Amino acid sequence: MVLRLKNKKWDLLYCLGITFLLCLPLLCKDFVNIEHDTFFHLSRIEQLSRSISEGNFFPAIYPYENNSFGYGSPLFYCDVLLIPFALIHLAGLPLSVTYQIMCIFFSFLASVNMFNFAYTVTKKKSAAWLACAAYLLANYHITDLYVRSAIGEITAMAFLPLVLNQYYCIVILKEKKGIAQSDFPDVCDPDPGAFACLPAGVHKRNIYGTCQRNRHCFSAYRLLFSAHD
Repeated sequence: MVLRLKNKKWDLLYCLGITFLLCLPLLCKDFVNIEHDTFFHLSRIEQLSRSISEGNFFPAIYPYENNSFGYGSPLFYCDVLLIPFALIHLAGLPLSVTYQIMCIFFSFLASVNMFNFAYTVTKKKSAAWLACAAYLLANYHITDLYVRSAIGEITAMAFLPLVLNQYYCIVILKEKKGIAQSDFPDVCDPDPGAFACLPAGVHKRNIYGTCQRNRHCFSAYRLLFSAHD
């Protein structure tokens, strides 16, 4: 593990440098700009922190929002990835700093995942570095961060390369990562509709055991999603 991290040291430093370049305007001030959705996401962190302080990690409604009339944001906007940052805020860190940490974390995660995906496809570090920088510094990403305050999109962009990486390994390379096609010859053929909706990183043995118990469920799964293509 230590040797693997040592070999990736310069790659991680590069990703950290690109993240620092992207988030430099955030780091240069101790306040948060008011953008399109800033108040909404700040309130999510604040209200989730209050719910956690009362022992509720998964509230369906924020009871203190809107003058204590409540607001059902968690019913439609998943807060699972927000829990660590709510805990940070609950530990005493200011709300603005917590928001900045959240943006920096997901941006760094996006850079690492994009680097891994590009390297998996090209096997060239130079191409992976270029793809990482282009992805993180794309106009859409910058707009989400500094104009729209679109935390949902920033989070999605952090995990999208991870999903594409798994898709590439499963479907294109047919590697035994997550699910191997050879395990399910009648189900797992290269069908984008069937594979794109599978969770990234699902363990092969877990899927294999379930499939052996009930193959008809997997056949129905494939037919269901391929019908939407």
